[in-house]
Amino acid sequence: MIASFSRNFIFIKPRKAAGTSLEIVLSAACSGRDVCTPISPADEPLRASHGGRARNHRDWLGRRRFYNHMPAAEVERRLPELWRSAFRFTVERHPYEKVLSLAWFRAGPNGGSGKDIAARIESEIARRDYLNHPLYTIGGRIAVDEVWEYDRLADHVRSAGERLGLAPDISLPRAKSGFRKDPRPAAEVLTQGQRRRIRDDAAFEFELMGYEP
Repeated sequence: MIASFSRNFIFIKPRKAAGTSLEIVLSAACSGRDVCTPISPADEPLRASHGGRARNHRDWLGRRRFYNHMPAAEVERRLPELWRSAFRFTVERHPYEKVLSLAWFRAGPNGGSGKDIAARIESEIARRDYLNHPLYTIGGRIAVDEVWEYDRLADHVRSAGERLGLAPDISLPRAKSGFRKDPRPAAEVLTQGQRRRIRDDAAFEFELMGYEP
């Protein structure tokens, strides 16, 4: 999550929708009392190479005040004045792809046998933490100004770059990549029953983004 007082924006970080890559470039535009939450230790050097870092996410006693994947409702409670004035945005991705991406990510770079991935897919569907809409809604209503499409993320970044303080030729780094070893679209990997369960659980996201089932 990033809350920028200097640029007047709030980024609600999604899961498995290039959130870390976007957070890396956004944090490079932050300064002063802007809030940038930590990312994984493996990705912090990449963020540093882009000029960003975690900042202002703890209170004066060192207690965590802001954190990764912090939901909109909690950000609003902690930063009510900025919330009212800031440009608020997030990113969304097809739920099938998020499930498969999580399965491969949690298998790790050395995991991923067919049997292992099949079991992990079932686990991710059951866990339901691939769902991003609880992060960017409050009381069942969208709480951000824009929900960017993952498949058009580069276009969104270019369009909003000046507003967010990004260079006009900015490109997103590929953070948390290289885990997925099967290039097939998720719809070809998931079973009919798995797709149905995901559609039921992610009905809000399918309707909002107009995703094909």
